[in-house]
Amino acid sequence: MNEPALREPRGLPKVSVIIPVKNAARTLEKTFEFLLSTSYPFDKLEIILTEGGSSDATVEIIKKWQAKYSLIKFIQVPESKNAGQARDAAVKIVTGEYYLFTDGDCAPERDWISNMVEPFFIDSKIGAVGGEILTMRVDETNLVESYCQQIGFLLVSGRAGIKESGYFPEIKKWLPSEVNGSVTSPFFATANVAFSKKAFDEVKHFWDESTGEDVDFSIEVQKKGYRLYFSKEAVTKHIHRASMKSFFTQLFSYGIDHPTLIKKHACNVLEIIFQLPFKDISLRVPFLQPALIYVGSFHLMHISLAVSIVGFLFGYKNYAQISFFSSLLFAVWYFIPVFKIRPLKHFFTFAKIRYLTNWGYILGSLKGALKNKTGYIEMSWKQGRH
Repeated sequence: MNEPALREPRGLPKVSVIIPVKNAARTLEKTFEFLLSTSYPFDKLEIILTEGGSSDATVEIIKKWQAKYSLIKFIQVPESKNAGQARDAAVKIVTGEYYLFTDGDCAPERDWISNMVEPFFIDSKIGAVGGEILTMRVDETNLVESYCQQIGFLLVSGRAGIKESGYFPEIKKWLPSEVNGSVTSPFFATANVAFSKKAFDEVKHFWDESTGEDVDFSIEVQKKGYRLYFSKEAVTKHIHRASMKSFFTQLFSYGIDHPTLIKKHACNVLEIIFQLPFKDISLRVPFLQPALIYVGSFHLMHISLAVSIVGFLFGYKNYAQISFFSSLLFAVWYFIPVFKIRPLKHFFTFAKIRYLTNWGYILGSLKGALKNKTGYIEMSWKQGRH
Protein backbone atom coordinates (compact mmCIF):
# COMPACT_ATOMS: atom_id res chain seq x y z
CA MET A 1 0.00 0.00 0.00
CA ASN A 2 1.34 3.43 -0.90
CA GLU A 3 1.31 5.59 2.20
CA PRO A 4 0.77 9.33 1.66
CA ALA A 5 3.52 11.57 2.95
CA LEU A 6 2.70 13.12 6.30
CA ARG A 7 3.00 16.85 6.75
CA GLU A 8 3.08 19.01 9.82
CA PRO A 9 -0.12 20.94 10.57
CA ARG A 10 -0.04 24.72 10.43
CA GLY A 11 -0.05 25.55 14.10
CA LEU A 12 -0.70 22.85 16.64
CA PRO A 13 -4.39 22.23 17.32
CA LYS A 14 -5.97 22.08 20.76
CA VAL A 15 -6.24 18.48 21.90
CA SER A 16 -8.47 16.88 24.54
CA VAL A 17 -7.32 13.63 26.17
CA ILE A 18 -10.21 11.72 27.73
CA ILE A 19 -9.69 8.99 30.34
CA PRO A 20 -12.57 7.16 32.05
CA VAL A 21 -11.51 5.54 35.33
CA LYS A 22 -12.95 3.37 38.05
CA ASN A 23 -10.88 1.58 40.69
CA ALA A 24 -7.69 2.38 38.79
CA ALA A 25 -5.43 3.10 41.78
CA ARG A 26 -3.07 0.25 40.85
CA THR A 27 -2.16 1.81 37.50
CA LEU A 28 -3.27 5.46 37.40
CA GLU A 29 -0.05 6.97 38.78
CA LYS A 30 1.84 5.46 35.86
CA THR A 31 -0.69 6.90 33.40
CA PHE A 32 -0.19 10.40 34.79
CA GLU A 33 3.61 10.07 34.86
CA PHE A 34 3.78 9.16 31.18
CA LEU A 35 1.00 11.40 29.90
CA LEU A 36 2.39 14.50 31.60
CA SER A 37 5.83 13.82 30.14
CA THR A 38 4.39 14.51 26.68
CA SER A 39 6.26 16.58 24.13
CA TYR A 40 2.99 18.30 23.21
CA PRO A 41 2.71 21.88 24.58
CA PHE A 42 0.54 22.14 27.69
CA ASP A 43 -1.20 25.28 26.44
CA LYS A 44 -2.64 23.19 23.57
CA LEU A 45 -3.72 20.33 25.81
CA GLU A 46 -6.43 19.43 28.30
CA ILE A 47 -6.80 16.13 30.16
CA ILE A 48 -10.29 15.15 31.30
CA LEU A 49 -10.87 12.27 33.69
CA THR A 50 -14.33 10.89 34.35
CA GLU A 51 -14.58 8.79 37.50
CA GLY A 52 -17.39 6.30 37.92
CA GLY A 53 -17.68 5.60 41.64
CA SER A 54 -14.39 4.04 42.72
CA SER A 55 -13.96 2.24 46.04
CA ASP A 56 -10.16 2.52 46.08
CA ALA A 57 -7.79 5.53 46.09
CA THR A 58 -8.54 6.59 42.49
CA VAL A 59 -10.18 9.90 43.43
CA GLU A 60 -7.37 10.86 45.81
CA ILE A 61 -4.77 10.16 43.11
CA ILE A 62 -6.62 12.33 40.58
CA LYS A 63 -6.95 15.22 43.02
CA LYS A 64 -3.25 15.02 43.89
CA TRP A 65 -2.22 15.37 40.24
CA GLN A 66 -4.92 17.96 39.53
CA ALA A 67 -3.45 20.17 42.28
CA LYS A 68 -0.14 20.18 40.40
CA TYR A 69 -1.43 20.60 36.83
CA SER A 70 -4.20 23.02 35.90
CA LEU A 71 -4.77 21.30 32.55
CA ILE A 72 -6.33 18.33 34.36
CA LYS A 73 -10.12 18.42 34.60
CA PHE A 74 -12.04 15.99 36.76
CA ILE A 75 -15.72 15.10 36.75
CA GLN A 76 -17.47 12.36 38.69
CA VAL A 77 -20.14 10.32 36.94
CA PRO A 78 -21.22 7.68 39.48
CA GLU A 79 -24.44 7.13 37.53
CA SER A 80 -22.62 6.03 34.36
CA LYS A 81 -23.27 2.39 33.53
CA ASN A 82 -20.13 1.83 31.47
CA ALA A 83 -16.97 3.43 30.12
CA GLY A 84 -18.78 4.63 26.99
CA GLN A 85 -21.19 6.77 29.00
CA ALA A 86 -18.27 8.12 31.05
CA ARG A 87 -16.50 9.15 27.84
CA ASP A 88 -19.66 10.85 26.57
CA ALA A 89 -19.81 12.86 29.80
CA ALA A 90 -16.27 14.09 29.17
CA VAL A 91 -17.02 15.05 25.57
CA LYS A 92 -19.71 17.45 26.80
CA ILE A 93 -17.07 19.72 28.35
CA VAL A 94 -14.13 19.37 25.93
CA THR A 95 -12.66 22.35 24.09
CA GLY A 96 -10.22 20.56 21.78
CA GLU A 97 -10.37 20.04 18.02
CA TYR A 98 -9.35 16.39 18.40
CA TYR A 99 -10.45 13.89 21.03
CA LEU A 100 -7.81 11.40 22.14
CA PHE A 101 -8.95 8.44 24.21
CA THR A 102 -6.89 6.23 26.48
CA ASP A 103 -7.44 4.40 29.77
CA GLY A 104 -6.27 4.62 33.35
CA ASP A 105 -4.13 1.52 32.87
CA CYS A 106 -2.21 2.91 29.89
CA ALA A 107 1.11 4.76 29.56
CA PRO A 108 1.31 6.88 26.37
CA GLU A 109 4.79 7.51 25.01
CA ARG A 110 6.29 11.00 24.87
CA ASP A 111 5.32 11.78 21.24
CA TRP A 112 2.00 9.95 21.38
CA ILE A 113 -0.19 13.04 21.03
CA SER A 114 1.76 14.50 18.09
CA ASN A 115 1.80 11.16 16.28
CA MET A 116 -1.95 10.76 16.79
CA VAL A 117 -2.86 14.23 15.54
CA GLU A 118 -0.52 14.41 12.55
CA PRO A 119 -2.35 11.91 10.27
CA PHE A 120 -5.56 13.96 10.37
CA PHE A 121 -3.80 16.48 8.13
CA ILE A 122 -3.23 13.90 5.39
CA ASP A 123 -6.85 13.69 4.37
CA SER A 124 -10.02 15.41 5.57
CA LYS A 125 -11.84 12.06 5.33
CA ILE A 126 -9.75 10.53 8.09
CA GLY A 127 -12.17 10.43 11.02
CA ALA A 128 -10.20 8.23 13.39
CA VAL A 129 -6.53 7.55 14.05
CA GLY A 130 -5.37 4.61 16.12
CA GLY A 131 -1.93 3.77 17.43
CA GLU A 132 -0.05 0.70 18.54
CA ILE A 133 -0.77 -0.92 21.91
CA LEU A 134 2.19 -2.60 23.57
CA THR A 135 2.58 -4.11 27.03
CA MET A 136 4.00 -2.45 30.13
CA ARG A 137 5.11 -4.88 32.81
CA VAL A 138 4.73 -3.54 36.34
CA ASP A 139 5.47 -6.86 38.03
CA GLU A 140 8.18 -8.96 36.41
CA THR A 141 7.07 -12.00 38.42
CA ASN A 142 3.42 -11.82 37.31
CA LEU A 143 2.74 -14.63 34.84
CA VAL A 144 -0.52 -13.15 33.51
CA GLU A 145 1.34 -9.97 32.53
CA SER A 146 4.13 -12.07 31.01
CA TYR A 147 1.62 -14.12 29.03
CA CYS A 148 -0.15 -11.03 27.67
CA GLN A 149 3.14 -9.46 26.62
CA GLN A 150 4.45 -12.55 24.85
CA ILE A 151 1.29 -13.26 22.86
CA GLY A 152 0.89 -9.61 21.86
CA PHE A 153 -2.48 -9.21 23.56
CA LEU A 154 -4.26 -6.09 22.19
CA LEU A 155 -1.53 -5.57 19.59
CA VAL A 156 -2.93 -3.51 16.70
CA SER A 157 -0.33 -4.41 14.05
CA GLY A 158 -1.79 -7.15 11.89
CA ARG A 159 -5.43 -6.29 12.56
CA ALA A 160 -7.41 -6.29 9.31
CA GLY A 161 -4.16 -7.22 7.53
CA ILE A 162 -2.40 -3.88 8.26
CA LYS A 163 1.10 -4.06 9.74
CA GLU A 164 2.52 -0.61 8.92
CA SER A 165 1.14 2.92 9.18
CA GLY A 166 -1.63 3.57 6.68
CA TYR A 167 -5.35 3.36 6.01
CA PHE A 168 -7.38 0.48 7.37
CA PRO A 169 -9.32 -1.32 4.64
CA GLU A 170 -12.90 -0.20 4.23
CA ILE A 171 -15.70 -2.55 5.22
CA LYS A 172 -17.25 -3.64 1.93
CA LYS A 173 -19.24 -6.84 2.42
CA TRP A 174 -20.36 -6.23 6.01
CA LEU A 175 -19.80 -9.85 6.92
CA PRO A 176 -20.08 -10.87 10.59
CA SER A 177 -16.30 -11.41 10.79
CA GLU A 178 -15.72 -7.84 9.57
CA VAL A 179 -17.70 -6.21 12.37
CA ASN A 180 -17.43 -8.55 15.36
CA GLY A 181 -14.35 -6.99 16.98
CA SER A 182 -11.92 -9.77 16.06
CA VAL A 183 -8.47 -9.36 14.48
CA THR A 184 -10.17 -9.26 11.07
CA SER A 185 -12.27 -6.22 12.06
CA PRO A 186 -11.07 -2.69 11.24
CA PHE A 187 -11.46 -0.82 14.53
CA PHE A 188 -9.40 0.93 17.18
CA ALA A 189 -9.59 0.18 20.89
CA THR A 190 -10.28 3.17 23.13
CA ALA A 191 -6.98 2.48 24.88
CA ASN A 192 -5.38 4.30 21.93
CA VAL A 193 -7.64 6.15 19.50
CA ALA A 194 -8.32 9.72 18.37
CA PHE A 195 -11.38 11.14 16.62
CA SER A 196 -11.77 14.46 14.89
CA LYS A 197 -14.42 16.65 16.47
CA LYS A 198 -16.32 16.65 13.17
CA ALA A 199 -16.45 12.85 12.94
CA PHE A 200 -17.35 12.46 16.61
CA ASP A 201 -20.15 15.01 16.37
CA GLU A 202 -21.69 13.11 13.45
CA VAL A 203 -21.74 9.82 15.37
CA LYS A 204 -22.72 11.72 18.54
CA HIS A 205 -22.10 9.18 21.32
CA PHE A 206 -20.90 5.71 22.32
CA TRP A 207 -23.41 2.93 22.63
CA ASP A 208 -24.83 1.78 25.99
CA GLU A 209 -23.61 -1.82 25.99
CA SER A 210 -21.17 -2.96 28.69
CA THR A 211 -18.24 -3.33 26.27
CA GLY A 212 -17.61 -3.14 22.54
CA GLU A 213 -18.19 0.62 22.36
CA ASP A 214 -14.84 1.13 20.65
CA VAL A 215 -15.67 -1.35 17.89
CA ASP A 216 -19.16 0.07 17.43
CA PHE A 217 -17.95 3.67 17.31
CA SER A 218 -15.21 2.84 14.79
CA ILE A 219 -17.82 1.20 12.58
CA GLU A 220 -20.21 4.14 12.91
CA VAL A 221 -17.40 6.51 11.90
CA GLN A 222 -16.89 4.42 8.76
CA LYS A 223 -20.62 4.44 8.03
CA LYS A 224 -20.46 8.24 8.01
CA GLY A 225 -17.96 8.04 5.16
CA TYR A 226 -14.75 8.54 7.14
CA ARG A 227 -11.57 6.46 6.98
CA LEU A 228 -9.57 4.84 9.76
CA TYR A 229 -5.81 5.43 9.80
CA PHE A 230 -3.23 3.41 11.73
CA SER A 231 -0.22 5.32 13.08
CA LYS A 232 2.30 2.72 14.20
CA GLU A 233 4.48 5.38 15.85
CA ALA A 234 1.67 6.52 18.18
CA VAL A 235 2.39 4.06 20.96
CA THR A 236 0.57 3.47 24.21
CA LYS A 237 1.70 0.79 26.62
CA HIS A 238 -1.02 -1.13 28.40
CA ILE A 239 -0.79 -2.49 31.94
CA HIS A 240 -2.68 -5.76 31.70
CA ARG A 241 -4.79 -7.59 34.25
CA ALA A 242 -2.81 -8.96 37.19
CA SER A 243 -4.82 -12.11 37.93
CA MET A 244 -6.28 -15.06 36.08
CA LYS A 245 -9.76 -14.19 37.37
CA SER A 246 -9.69 -10.59 36.12
CA PHE A 247 -8.24 -11.65 32.75
CA PHE A 248 -10.95 -14.31 32.38
CA THR A 249 -13.61 -11.72 33.21
CA GLN A 250 -12.17 -9.32 30.63
CA LEU A 251 -12.35 -11.91 27.84
CA PHE A 252 -15.82 -13.02 28.96
CA SER A 253 -17.07 -9.42 28.68
CA TYR A 254 -15.51 -9.06 25.21
CA GLY A 255 -17.34 -12.18 24.08
CA ILE A 256 -20.72 -10.98 25.35
CA ASP A 257 -20.98 -7.98 23.04
CA HIS A 258 -19.61 -9.51 19.84
CA PRO A 259 -23.03 -10.99 18.95
CA THR A 260 -24.54 -7.54 19.60
CA LEU A 261 -22.09 -6.04 17.11
CA ILE A 262 -22.95 -8.46 14.31
CA LYS A 263 -26.68 -8.13 14.93
CA LYS A 264 -26.40 -4.34 14.62
CA HIS A 265 -23.96 -4.07 11.73
CA ALA A 266 -23.60 -7.31 9.71
CA CYS A 267 -25.57 -8.45 6.69
CA ASN A 268 -27.92 -11.44 6.92
CA VAL A 269 -25.35 -14.16 6.38
CA LEU A 270 -24.40 -17.29 8.29
CA GLU A 271 -20.62 -17.34 8.27
CA ILE A 272 -18.77 -20.49 9.36
CA ILE A 273 -15.01 -20.00 9.71
CA PHE A 274 -12.79 -23.08 9.83
CA GLN A 275 -9.61 -22.05 11.63
CA LEU A 276 -6.90 -24.05 9.89
CA PRO A 277 -3.18 -23.92 10.83
CA PHE A 278 -2.08 -21.68 7.96
CA LYS A 279 -5.22 -20.07 6.56
CA ASP A 280 -8.84 -19.81 7.63
CA ILE A 281 -11.57 -21.01 5.28
CA SER A 282 -14.93 -19.26 5.36
CA LEU A 283 -18.28 -20.72 4.33
CA ARG A 284 -21.04 -18.15 3.81
CA VAL A 285 -24.71 -18.75 3.13
CA PRO A 286 -27.69 -16.34 3.14
CA PHE A 287 -29.52 -16.50 6.45
CA LEU A 288 -32.47 -14.96 8.28
CA GLN A 289 -30.11 -12.86 10.39
CA PRO A 290 -26.36 -12.40 10.91
CA ALA A 291 -24.70 -15.42 12.51
CA LEU A 292 -21.07 -16.43 13.01
CA ILE A 293 -19.57 -19.75 14.06
CA TYR A 294 -15.87 -20.46 14.44
CA VAL A 295 -14.55 -24.01 14.26
CA GLY A 296 -10.98 -24.40 15.49
CA SER A 297 -8.73 -26.71 17.48
CA PHE A 298 -10.30 -25.66 20.80
CA HIS A 299 -13.77 -26.64 19.61
CA LEU A 300 -12.64 -29.81 17.85
CA MET A 301 -10.71 -31.24 20.80
CA HIS A 302 -13.82 -30.93 22.98
CA ILE A 303 -16.19 -32.26 20.32
CA SER A 304 -13.90 -35.25 19.67
CA LEU A 305 -13.60 -35.97 23.38
CA ALA A 306 -17.39 -35.81 23.80
CA VAL A 307 -17.88 -38.21 20.86
CA SER A 308 -15.30 -40.54 22.40
CA ILE A 309 -17.08 -40.60 25.76
CA VAL A 310 -20.45 -41.25 24.12
CA GLY A 311 -18.87 -44.01 22.02
CA PHE A 312 -17.47 -45.79 25.06
CA LEU A 313 -20.77 -45.47 26.92
CA PHE A 314 -22.75 -47.03 24.06
CA GLY A 315 -20.24 -49.71 23.16
CA TYR A 316 -18.79 -48.23 19.96
CA LYS A 317 -15.24 -48.93 21.03
CA ASN A 318 -13.49 -48.39 17.69
CA TYR A 319 -15.19 -45.06 17.04
CA ALA A 320 -14.49 -44.05 20.62
CA GLN A 321 -10.78 -44.78 20.29
CA ILE A 322 -10.49 -42.88 17.01
CA SER A 323 -12.30 -39.90 18.51
CA PHE A 324 -10.12 -39.99 21.62
CA PHE A 325 -6.88 -39.90 19.63
CA SER A 326 -8.36 -37.17 17.43
CA SER A 327 -9.01 -35.17 20.58
CA LEU A 328 -5.37 -35.59 21.62
CA LEU A 329 -4.17 -34.40 18.20
CA PHE A 330 -6.39 -31.32 18.34
CA ALA A 331 -5.15 -30.63 21.88
CA VAL A 332 -1.53 -30.75 20.71
CA TRP A 333 -2.41 -28.41 17.84
CA TYR A 334 -4.10 -26.03 20.27
CA PHE A 335 -1.29 -25.91 22.84
CA ILE A 336 1.70 -25.80 20.47
CA PRO A 337 1.94 -21.96 20.66
CA VAL A 338 2.44 -22.21 24.43
CA PHE A 339 5.86 -23.82 23.82
CA LYS A 340 7.01 -20.45 22.45
CA ILE A 341 6.24 -18.67 25.74
CA ARG A 342 9.14 -18.34 28.18
CA PRO A 343 10.16 -19.56 30.67
CA LEU A 344 9.17 -23.11 29.78
CA LYS A 345 9.13 -24.10 33.45
CA HIS A 346 5.79 -22.26 33.63
CA PHE A 347 4.38 -24.08 30.59
CA PHE A 348 1.40 -25.52 32.46
CA THR A 349 0.48 -22.14 33.97
CA PHE A 350 0.60 -20.48 30.55
CA ALA A 351 -1.40 -23.38 29.07
CA LYS A 352 -3.98 -22.92 31.82
CA ILE A 353 -4.26 -19.19 31.07
CA ARG A 354 -4.71 -19.90 27.35
CA TYR A 355 -7.32 -22.59 27.96
CA LEU A 356 -9.43 -20.85 30.59
CA THR A 357 -9.50 -17.47 28.84
CA ASN A 358 -10.62 -19.19 25.65
CA TRP A 359 -13.47 -20.72 27.63
CA GLY A 360 -14.27 -17.27 28.99
CA TYR A 361 -14.38 -15.83 25.48
CA ILE A 362 -16.65 -18.59 24.18
CA LEU A 363 -18.97 -18.60 27.20
CA GLY A 364 -19.31 -14.83 26.91
CA SER A 365 -20.24 -15.15 23.24
CA LEU A 366 -22.87 -17.79 24.05
CA LYS A 367 -24.41 -15.49 26.65
CA GLY A 368 -24.41 -12.66 24.11
CA ALA A 369 -25.94 -14.94 21.47
CA LEU A 370 -28.81 -15.86 23.81
CA LYS A 371 -29.34 -12.19 24.65
CA ASN A 372 -29.51 -11.23 20.97
CA LYS A 373 -31.27 -14.40 19.80
CA THR A 374 -28.64 -15.00 17.15
CA GLY A 375 -26.13 -17.72 16.31
CA TYR A 376 -22.63 -17.02 17.57
CA ILE A 377 -19.75 -19.23 18.74
CA GLU A 378 -16.48 -17.43 19.44
CA MET A 379 -13.09 -18.38 18.02
CA SER A 380 -10.37 -20.73 19.16
CA TRP A 381 -7.10 -19.02 20.07
CA LYS A 382 -4.56 -19.74 17.37
CA GLN A 383 -0.92 -18.93 16.68
CA GLY A 384 -0.63 -17.29 20.08
CA ARG A 385 -2.70 -14.25 19.04
CA HIS A 386 -5.91 -13.45 20.97
